[in-house]
Amino acid sequence: MSEPIIFKDPEREGVLWRYRDDQTMTQILKHAYRVQDVVNADILSWKQPSSGNVDEVMAWLVDRNPLAGQSHPMGFNCQPTPYDYRRHARALAVRLLFRIADPYWTDLDFISSFILGDRWSKDERIDYWRSIAICSSVWEETR
Repeated sequence: MSEPIIFKDPEREGVLWRYRDDQTMTQILKHAYRVQDVVNADILSWKQPSSGNVDEVMAWLVDRNPLAGQSHPMGFNCQPTPYDYRRHARALAVRLLFRIADPYWTDLDFISSFILGDRWSKDERIDYWRSIAICSSVWEETR
């Protein structure tokens, strides 16, 4: 068993309050928080035992990262390592969900219809759920 990779932001309400006069920024922040909440819920509800070779998972993540091998403009390391590859998997899940999510949805249950529906390709659905499994508490590393 491993610790799930969950997004925690104790300052959420403060951030939203700080930008309350900027409608566009408030909408973007609310959308970002909803996406994070859906990914958190999927990670916490994943119960199917999952495992993977760390080197293979890192190579899989690099193949799906448009910034792999580069430095992120904000100074982040875009290359997964054995110590942070699970955070990279979470970033992939968030990126996939952002791509299909409507910024105006409010119901967290909506996502199942899109994940099972036709807004994602089969490969994107597989990538999303593999990322969720990697971030879950039942993930086991193999070498």
